Amino acid sequence: MSRAQAYAAQAFVLISMAQPGMPPQPLGPGPYAGSAYFAAIPRYSALYTCNTWVADALHAAGLPVRSTGVVFAYQLWAQARDLAGMSVPPSIALVD
Repeated sequence: MSRAQAYAAQAFVLISMAQPGMPPQPLGPGPYAGSAYFAAIPRYSALYTCNTWVADALHAAGLPVRSTGVVFAYQLWAQARDLAGMSVPPSIALVD
């Protein structure tokens, strides 16, 4: 990922957590020291999950990733694997 793509991904994350012109506001402390929970603009549902959101973030960064049909991690992982030209070892291969 280039520097410009990383900035685009960061901008997507910021836009996902803040109203225009406002910085993200933490809702409360997170599970780890120094972490926090933030409200999100996109609404989580059975059809728009954290995996869909990550696919959208990668797409916003200019990577050839689609979010349509991405609900589960394996659906995103298949695209990420293709980006890196990697293959998943048989011991952790996923099935539909």
